[in-house]
Amino acid sequence: MAPQESTNELNEAEATKVVDLNIPQGDGDKEDEAVDEADKVSATATATMKTPNSIMMKKTSSIFSTRDGHTLEFDNIKLSTQSKNHEKNPPKQILKGISGNFPPKTLTAVMGPSGSGKTSLLKILTGRIGGSNSKLDLEGEIRLDYNTVEATDIDVRREIAYASFGAIANLLISTMFGVAQSSLTEFPKDRPVFLREYSTNHYSVLPYFLAKFSIECFTILCQVLVQQLAAFFLMGFQMNFFLFLMINFLLAIASTSIGIFIGSCVEDPGVAAELMPALIVPQLLFSGFFIPTAYIPSFLRWAQYACSLTYAIRLASLYEFGDCPTSACQTLLENNGVYELPSYWYWIILFCIAAIFRLTSMVILKRKATF
Repeated sequence: MAPQESTNELNEAEATKVVDLNIPQGDGDKEDEAVDEADKVSATATATMKTPNSIMMKKTSSIFSTRDGHTLEFDNIKLSTQSKNHEKNPPKQILKGISGNFPPKTLTAVMGPSGSGKTSLLKILTGRIGGSNSKLDLEGEIRLDYNTVEATDIDVRREIAYASFGAIANLLISTMFGVAQSSLTEFPKDRPVFLREYSTNHYSVLPYFLAKFSIECFTILCQVLVQQLAAFFLMGFQMNFFLFLMINFLLAIASTSIGIFIGSCVEDPGVAAELMPALIVPQLLFSGFFIPTAYIPSFLRWAQYACSLTYAIRLASLYEFGDCPTSACQTLLENNGVYELPSYWYWIILFCIAAIFRLTSMVILKRKATF
């Protein structure tokens, strides 16, 4: 029995589309019980999910309104149960020849009297019941049990893009954590040695910082290189390996400079460790990792420009997804503000962050180099 479809608006459910099973009577809540007690459940369903090639949408403040959609069409859905004890559990024909469709971006109501099979219909469409007889025809390709997923689907492309973005962000955050924490806690320990040797004219501030910077560059490069060799190829990134290596290296230098700046301002390593959240937490919140920067309130959005992680993530995202023409990749880049500036500006800003905090640390340390 084919359902009756209507586009009349329902005041209670606020539905814009109705799929009415229109079955006169049923067994009420016993349809789930019949399925559970049956020795054999026979379900057949053929569903076609049509994906539009391109969907034009207006930009709004809602993250859900910018997502693409599919039209799910189902035809001749059948569901029946059988039991060995026919007297106690007689065969039941729960669904028979149900057809209809669920359009995208539309609140659809599945209507019918109690026991007409509303829940069973949704379970079949989502693959919760049906076994190997369940089929899904996605853009002309039959898929059994909804297991096969190809990268040609818009939703799958979006998931792949966001998974790659999350992997990029995690590697950059790992780099930032590793170098910033060590510099923030170790520099206050070296500070008394520097002050003592500076007071005896063994060396001045500039040679000390140049020597320390040279050693840091070598150790940080080795640390970042080992991390990238272990993770880059396993995660299957598409960007150039050496570009991503340089992004991680420059982010590490900038994070080390910030750590040295905080370490030069305090004398106690314990106090420096307590200031660690002030260095890390804003970077995580405003870099676009947890939420796209486009959805951060405007009165807080300015903080992202003070975070070195923001520029590193934008650079890596641009090199990873910049050549990807799909809407999933481009939406990801736009929501995180990657196109706000040309890429070379992000390199310059990262370099300036490292230089400014290094020079400021030199000035502070020189002023405190007195007993």
